[in-house]
Amino acid sequence: MDFGEKLSPTVAISSILSSYPFSVGLLRELLQNSDDAKASKQIFVLDLRTHPTDTLACIACLQ
Repeated sequence: MDFGEKLSPTVAISSILSSYPFSVGLLRELLQNSDDAKASKQIFVLDLRTHPTDTLACIACLQ
């Protein structure tokens, strides 16, 4: 018997990101989540690399 919700990780991440406006509020939310988890530090990495899109499983994710 198979239990649990089956949701594409891409769809889940897209849904989460679309619910937050791209502003300082997103940074505040990340910092609050870290504080709630009693994190001692938080690291952000800006990755400017680009990758080919011809092997994406979800073509609609190109947006």
